[in-house]
Amino acid sequence: MIRIEAFRQSFLAVSEEFYPLEGTNKTYFVINSMETSFSNFVFPLPAEVRINVIECEAKPYRVRLRMEMTVVQYGVPCADCKALFTVYPESVIAEKEKQLADEVLSKVTQ
Repeated sequence: MIRIEAFRQSFLAVSEEFYPLEGTNKTYFVINSMETSFSNFVFPLPAEVRINVIECEAKPYRVRLRMEMTVVQYGVPCADCKALFTVYPESVIAEKEKQLADEVLSKVTQ
């Protein structure tokens, strides 16, 4: 779980730094898919996450990114992750999330 969280935090940081969504300070990340494989133990010693941006599709209202990442410890690859995610303005997602929550709630209360 720690490696999966390391991948998630890494793609958030890289996206916010190098692929910002223009015109908004507050963004929301929607993970479309994450495929993770583990090939070696990771010990409580320094390790790094190497990131390769495979695809970036920027539109005025969102940025979609596909990244491949590897956790490497002392030259040994330990885990790989392929992630596809989309960055939206927080206001867009808040509205959509409320709409979907209302739909589910109406089904539960019927």
